[in-house]
Amino acid sequence: MPNELQISILKELRGTSKITVKELLQSHPETDPSDLKYSLRRLRETGIVKHIPDLGDMRRVFYRIATAQEFAEAQNLLSQGRHLQYSQLLSIFDGSI
Repeated sequence: MPNELQISILKELRGTSKITVKELLQSHPETDPSDLKYSLRRLRETGIVKHIPDLGDMRRVFYRIATAQEFAEAQNLLSQGRHLQYSQLLSIFDGSI
């Protein structure tokens, strides 16, 4: 099941079109940067979060919530058990992801 940090990240992403790690760290000052990056990576692996390179500065990456189609495509790659875990996570957001 997703941890509190992952849920907090998703709630923040839900309120914006895209965000950087630096912006997430500013809103989570008590969080270790490596923990935040790990949580983002896990969310990306499940297909819930997408990363978009900043074409103006390739060192920077934006994150956003995946569209329904992107998420569905990612679900085809997950095992059944992981699919159920993250389907539960989506229910937290009333299907609005």
